[in-house]
Amino acid sequence: MGQNFMPDQTLPILVPACSSGKMYGEFAPQQDKDSPLFRCKNLWQFICGSLNMGSAKKILIVDDEEDLCLLMKIYFSRKQYEVSIANTLQEGLAKLENLHPDVLFLDNNLPDGLGWDHAADILEKYPELELHLISAFHPNIPQNVDRARLRIMEKPFTQQQLNELGY
Repeated sequence: MGQNFMPDQTLPILVPACSSGKMYGEFAPQQDKDSPLFRCKNLWQFICGSLNMGSAKKILIVDDEEDLCLLMKIYFSRKQYEVSIANTLQEGLAKLENLHPDVLFLDNNLPDGLGWDHAADILEKYPELELHLISAFHPNIPQNVDRARLRIMEKPFTQQQLNELGY
């Protein structure tokens, strides 16, 4: 059974913005406006509101390596991005059409085709899209593609490399 708290009691609270998971204080139900935690709680609400959660950038990851997709999804979700995953080329192209993401990470060697072969068409159809071509191999850079609009990432890549993308 849950514990009942009286109005004059202080409740422990974890502030979600703190990655260390440490408790930063206590939240008094009367919400003392001079308390550091009240200010921290209000800061957290301000941060969440200023991120405009409804218009978060959308990222689509098309790769058949499910572990990599999951790790990337966790990484970008923590940064408040809306992340979708596809493990085949056809599934990825369908999600690209339906979701209209802002950013696409596209693997080359997929079970049902070569993702990079579609780079030129994708960039033409989605002029605002940021395209990242990823591969564990060294395939040729697609021809007839505006190379200024895409980035090539060789797997395995590090979290530092993802940080450097600026997302």
